[in-house]
Amino acid sequence: MNLETTPDAADEFQTAKLATLGRILSEVLHDLRNPLSILSTSLETVRDAKDKERALAMTLDLMLRNVERSREIINSLLDFSRLKPFSFKPADLRAVVGELLDHLRLKCEQQHIELGLEAARDLPPVELDVQHVKGALLNLLMNAVEAMPKGGSLTVGLASSDGRVSIRVADTGGGVREADRPRLFERYFTTKPHGTGLGLIMVREVVRQHGGSVEFESVPGKGTAFTVRLPVRQGS
Repeated sequence: MNLETTPDAADEFQTAKLATLGRILSEVLHDLRNPLSILSTSLETVRDAKDKERALAMTLDLMLRNVERSREIINSLLDFSRLKPFSFKPADLRAVVGELLDHLRLKCEQQHIELGLEAARDLPPVELDVQHVKGALLNLLMNAVEAMPKGGSLTVGLASSDGRVSIRVADTGGGVREADRPRLFERYFTTKPHGTGLGLIMVREVVRQHGGSVEFESVPGKGTAFTVRLPVRQGS
């Protein structure tokens, strides 16, 4: 499914960002209350336990999961509310993606996910806002990892043709249901139990700012692939 971005979509995004920030903040604060309550209870359990070593072992995993959940919620809010202007400069896309994969390698090993990078040798430098692109790609990569809780394969492919580069993030997870596909880029829509429904909107906006497009394909039970296409030079 092709999701070519348009100026109208960007205007809608900016208007919605300002108009709904208060609502989002209220929802985020509500969402943060639950993991913080769990953290507090867990710490009290360890503090009051007679066998502190056993109590710590039992609650550590729960605490880590909720710290990670809190981080995700806060990052979603910051990404959505940030109005930082884009700044473009030539960048090595292979190095940008490689750095992200290095950060994910340990998590993938722990989750039994095979991580791979397939990059064309003649990949040209690309005009990027590196930090924004890293944030967008990390969102796609983390979505892929979360789609494979029992392990699988995550492959990033880099290629170039006709003055554009493509970044393909493919997983072997459960795929996207047919009924959910038209809604993937809607505000607040998420298939995750605790998702904010903002991540893919940020991906779309970053891609649009680079003059690119994003598309996805998915086969239920076999996996999903998102492909981002960017011009080698801005305005080309």
